Amino acid sequence: MIFAGVDPGSESYAISLINEIGSLVRYYEIPTMVLPHESIKLVKEILDYNPICIALPSGHGLPFTSIDEIGDREIFLMTLADPNIDGPLHSMLRAFRFIRSSSRAFTIPSVVELDSVPSFRKIWIDMGTAEKVASAFFLCFIF
Repeated sequence: MIFAGVDPGSESYAISLINEIGSLVRYYEIPTMVLPHESIKLVKEILDYNPICIALPSGHGLPFTSIDEIGDREIFLMTLADPNIDGPLHSMLRAFRFIRSSSRAFTIPSVVELDSVPSFRKIWIDMGTAEKVASAFFLCFIF
């Protein structure tokens, strides 16, 4: 079993593929500014590994949501920008929507959206910390 996760960043988007025991299968980064032009290629590369689950970033906030349920309104809520304008997150989400076999992809909330994290801990840490939430998601999925 392969699991995939996408960690967005201002400089690059990191993609991790791990197996069911948590061993790294593949890790690579793509420059954020290239993503709008390479999103279909990126999605196909991820899907070539046939992951059983793909954790996608939620941008400015969206609860756990299947890519099948994400439309223009949800993309706007995640990016706070016109969903029809090219941007890294816009393009990647549209690419996952376009490629029908990606229905095993889900956006996961960032730490700032989690009620289980006390407010005082959200002040000084990276508010996104997608990789930390994705790690917890992976552990819950396995067990």
